[in-house]
Amino acid sequence: MILSFSLVTPAGVAAQEDVSTVTASTPSGQIQILPGHCSYVGLLEEGDLQVVASASGKTKKFSISEGSIECQDGKVVVLTDWVRAF
Repeated sequence: MILSFSLVTPAGVAAQEDVSTVTASTPSGQIQILPGHCSYVGLLEEGDLQVVASASGKTKKFSISEGSIECQDGKVVVLTDWVRAF
C-alpha cells in the first residue's frame, strides 16, 4: 500500500509523490502516518518533515514552518508557509 503525499505552500506544490511513510512534529510530539492510517487532521510545528518514497525507498527530508496535516483515504496533504529540502 502507498500514500499519495502533497506538500503545499502559498507559492504552489513543493513536493508530490507516492510514499510509504510520513513523519512530522506536532505540538504533542511526533506523528508517523503509514498506509491504512485512520483519518487525521492536526497542526504541525516548525521543524523536520520526513517521507520515504515508495518507489525507491529513499528518505527525503524537508524543513517546514508551522502548518497543518490532513490524512484521508490514503492521501496526505501538508500545508505550510515555507519549505526547504535537505
